Amino acid sequence: MKEQAERRAQRPPPRQLSDEDWRVWGEEDPVHAEYLRRLDIATMSPAERAAIGLTEDNWAEKMFEGLDLTSIKMPMPGYAERKAAKEQPE
Repeated sequence: MKEQAERRAQRPPPRQLSDEDWRVWGEEDPVHAEYLRRLDIATMSPAERAAIGLTEDNWAEKMFEGLDLTSIKMPMPGYAERKAAKEQPE
């Protein structure tokens, strides 16, 4: 147990998705951009949602209506860095 605790203490902190990861991922495919656009609905005020025709009763259900979520592969932490490294000529 003590050895396991020491190994865990030496691990780096878990990586998180950065804003840059999301930005690069969203620019890569129109479906990704549409997913991010619709995701913004969750942070809108009730008045903003009402202005685009979503009521407080149905906005969560209709937010991704017509978008095939199973076809979308979410980015992993470090996505932007890996994509930039691939695009650099060697």
